[in-house]
Amino acid sequence: LPYLQREATLPLGTPPSVDGKIEDDEWSDALLLSEFGNSQGLPAQTDPTEVYLKHDAQAIYFAARCHDSSGKVKAIHGGRDGQVVYDDRIGMIIGPSDRRVAWFYVTPRGAVWDWLIDFDTRKFDSDWNGIEASASRDAGGRTAEVRLPFEALGVDAVPPWFRFNIRRKQESTQREALWTPAFDWKLLAEQSKLFVER
Repeated sequence: LPYLQREATLPLGTPPSVDGKIEDDEWSDALLLSEFGNSQGLPAQTDPTEVYLKHDAQAIYFAARCHDSSGKVKAIHGGRDGQVVYDDRIGMIIGPSDRRVAWFYVTPRGAVWDWLIDFDTRKFDSDWNGIEASASRDAGGRTAEVRLPFEALGVDAVPPWFRFNIRRKQESTQREALWTPAFDWKLLAEQSKLFVER
């Protein structure tokens, strides 16, 4: 089972424009993740997914290209913190320790669902609007770009590593693509590490 526990390195790069369009010159210095699994740890059965990650001194940058051959991309909700569970979506759980976690999704319409979870205070902050995001759609699928400031995670400096996981839900096929199988904030300590390049 190749996707049970994984590690990657987050490169230092130039900040992109967060406009929902992946331009080659903006993401050529990023980490590219394209091999995703399902919740059983087997290869994902979604259409192909590519995720780009990098950072600068202020923020983490996330971009995703979600190919879709179904022609049935679901994108109903707009705005912030709506019912994105009914839409196609891609997102991440990421935290600079096992104690604080950012959790977000972005839909094809650019709707954002983002929470901050603090394990020490047991606080689930649904009013946290920590990310800047944009999305676009075309005949082949959809694209999302995200900026997550370190300050929004409550850290003053770039940490040496993050716990993280990525999840795409393709509602038209009811299939998902995951970096590691358990997309669950409670299991984040058991999931993969993203080491930070200085």
